[in-house]
Amino acid sequence: MSVRLRTAILGVGHWHAKFVFETLRRHSHVVAVSEPDPALLATAAGALDCRAYADPVDLLDREQVDAVFVYGRHCDMAALADEVIGRAIPFVLEKPGGMNADQVAGLRDRARAAGLFAAVPFTHRLTPWVREIVNAGPPGVRHAQFRLLSGPASRYRAHGVPWAVNRAEAGGGCTINLSVLFVDLFRHLTGQRARLDSARMLTLTPGIDVEDYSTLVVSSADGASVATIETGYTFPTGSGSDLSASVRTAEAYHLVSGDFRTVTRATGEPDSAAMATHHRNYYGQFAHDTLRAIGSGGPPLASLDDLHEAMVVVDAAYGAAQPPAIVDRR
Repeated sequence: MSVRLRTAILGVGHWHAKFVFETLRRHSHVVAVSEPDPALLATAAGALDCRAYADPVDLLDREQVDAVFVYGRHCDMAALADEVIGRAIPFVLEKPGGMNADQVAGLRDRARAAGLFAAVPFTHRLTPWVREIVNAGPPGVRHAQFRLLSGPASRYRAHGVPWAVNRAEAGGGCTINLSVLFVDLFRHLTGQRARLDSARMLTLTPGIDVEDYSTLVVSSADGASVATIETGYTFPTGSGSDLSASVRTAEAYHLVSGDFRTVTRATGEPDSAAMATHHRNYYGQFAHDTLRAIGSGGPPLASLDDLHEAMVVVDAAYGAAQPPAIVDRR
């Protein structure tokens, strides 16, 4: 990029926003951030050495920017993105992009009508093991399993984002926050729309009104591929998680666990390699690639169409499983 884009971050208190700080600081001119929480706003503005606004509309009215990264509470995301679209600014929208698929569809349609670049950080698409499968050609995915059990619900309160376990502000729990990632990943690997077969949700933590454990079964539109998606806020510490995946293609069995991936084929010994497998490790690459795409007119990693398709399945899951069963462990 010959010219450094002027960027802004809305809803910078979202825990994923910090994953792009260093990349945006190095490869763009971050002019301002917005966040209603004064402590989170001050921390982000200090880290990025930029102007700070409590009101995102005030930021957009006062600052000249070339690209906006939209985070914030799930209940605020659609309105924030709509303000950006109304000003015809290219943008990134953190998942889930809103409270439901209809909100995302509205954003998709308005951005499309305005001819705007809009990207979604489905960063699992950037992991080397996913790229290996996609680059090998039509994979013929037969079945897959994806698991991400993150730290307990209490970690969101500790990080200053208690809204993440409040249904009115988040729209749900681990399904809308985590399962949406793997619905998109299944679609990306099969090249087809996903449909919901079944959903089961539990609330295991007292004092929250969202599910903190979820299992979905989804299949491809042609019925030839199936996947199980297990997510939760059930890992006992906030500093760790249980991430694993397996994908059986026509040619091989791909197993991912921790920081290793192993490929087993019928023709030889298993091939193992160390690699960063967690999606959070690729936010920096996503931000850099996105800046380049905006500057050059290239395509986004994932689009609002992709987000909408994933959210349709998430909505169906909540419809099938609501209300989540509350398990009394006292």
